[in-house]
Amino acid sequence: ETIDYKEDYFKRSKESGGERMETKCDFMVNRAILIEMGFKPSQAARMIKESKAYLARIEGIDFYNNRQVGVVPSRVIEHLFHIQVAE
Repeated sequence: ETIDYKEDYFKRSKESGGERMETKCDFMVNRAILIEMGFKPSQAARMIKESKAYLARIEGIDFYNNRQVGVVPSRVIEHLFHIQVAE
């Protein structure tokens, strides 16, 4: 017996009232985006560096221990620096 996942999804969706749950997706922020927002290049670089340290140490994501990674999720910038990052 094969399972039609699409049909199963819509069936469960109708059972739960037919509403889809929307989630806010993070977008990635790099130094250039922060500079466009009005920060100085050194400030932008420091913000990225501190965000990477937060992700590596507090959230335990070892990927951000890499020096070559230059992007972080917008939610981290918003959390640490209390600024709204627009897409």
